[in-house]
Amino acid sequence: MNRKRGAQLGNRNAFKHGFYSDQFKQAERINLSQVQNTDLTNEIELLRVQIRRYLEAETVALNQIDYETRLQALRTVSLATESLTRLIRTQVILNANPLELKIDQERTQPLDDIVD
Repeated sequence: MNRKRGAQLGNRNAFKHGFYSDQFKQAERINLSQVQNTDLTNEIELLRVQIRRYLEAETVALNQIDYETRLQALRTVSLATESLTRLIRTQVILNANPLELKIDQERTQPLDDIVD
């Protein structure tokens, strides 16, 4: 039997020796191994909470922040909301019925043509 290029089926080297693997505690590794890959609800809620906290802190300190720092803060919030949008879109795709996705793609096709 010829070996295929890359990692073979069942290879867990990347999981055990991945870039971030040494950053996780043993209990976190156990929790991560039990996470279902099709649910991003917790990540979505976490990001929403972080954005809200950031905006509240910025509102309190608004008079003490210079213009350049405000622009940087706006960029940070924009990037965070963009990430939130991608997470929500991915969540919808992961949980959608394939037939529903096809119908949605047909609905948005005219918009895609206009944008391109």
